[in-house]
Amino acid sequence: MGPRELLKSSSPSFGRADDWVVNWDSSRPPAYPSALGTRLNTGWWGYLRRHSDAQFQYLRSARRRPTPILRRSSTKLAILQFYKVDDSVQMAPRWKGKDAQAKKDAEAEALKEPMSKIVSQLKSSLVQSDTCGLLSDNSVQLAVGVEQLDLLDKACFGRPVRTIEKDKHWFQLSFEEAFYLCYSLKCLKINGSGTGPQNDEELWHYMKSKKETFPCFYKAYSHLRMKNWVVRSGSQYGVDFVIYRHHPSRVHSEYGVLVLSDGEDKDLNGRLRVWSDIHCTTRLVGSVAKILLVLHVNKIGNNNESPLCLANYTVEECTITRWSPEQNREKM
Repeated sequence: MGPRELLKSSSPSFGRADDWVVNWDSSRPPAYPSALGTRLNTGWWGYLRRHSDAQFQYLRSARRRPTPILRRSSTKLAILQFYKVDDSVQMAPRWKGKDAQAKKDAEAEALKEPMSKIVSQLKSSLVQSDTCGLLSDNSVQLAVGVEQLDLLDKACFGRPVRTIEKDKHWFQLSFEEAFYLCYSLKCLKINGSGTGPQNDEELWHYMKSKKETFPCFYKAYSHLRMKNWVVRSGSQYGVDFVIYRHHPSRVHSEYGVLVLSDGEDKDLNGRLRVWSDIHCTTRLVGSVAKILLVLHVNKIGNNNESPLCLANYTVEECTITRWSPEQNREKM
């Protein structure tokens, strides 16, 4: 059984940015589910054992200590934990600040202006100003006024572009960001190069032609945005996205996100095809205090010629962390 097949066999639930998760140190996961008491609702945990013939055997364990496996010193053991967390559980975000008071201030400011409220304000402002973007190769350029500049920054859409113009401010949006504002929020028009406003189908075809993974990546992006997560590029961490509960200036990101798909698109991303990739990725995101979140986009049918196909896409979620026997030996 390969890593992708293992991930496909479970679909834990992933919560909203403003109402989720478990409170524990991600660098030292618990040895077994009951270590978190009632705070962790675990569907199943995957245990992977390396044999002499380099094959992996998948073993199921539900609320049992895997003691007979872990105490065999003659074999190397690679263990991954797959979490399903009760939506009522809250994780304290890692707010930014030099001291405790600064972190409390950052939290207070975020509570005054939740991300859902900021996005709603941005939507209203863009609609009232009849803002239009411009397709530019693999991105969308957006000229905005001072009000939209502030709201785009607060809502974490795009990145500012420095120009010599003083009366206009330019933002560069990714395809996912631009299409979310245009298609999902209905607050942005986008012009083609040398043409007028593009309709949803024209934008879909253009973005799909420039980026093969766009349909699946957009589904994953919109899935997270609709749960009020701030979604940014994760290229510096070796993942597709990183997500924040609020503005990145106020809080650290909690998850590194990889987007996988099945069917004809299963090889487009090329991630988690071998065990070494999944081990390296979990170690990398763990070293920067993040958890690996895998979003598996499932498609019903093969017709993706229109954005209407997104209604036939579903997203399965799975969080993965490394388990270290050395750090948890005393809990065995």
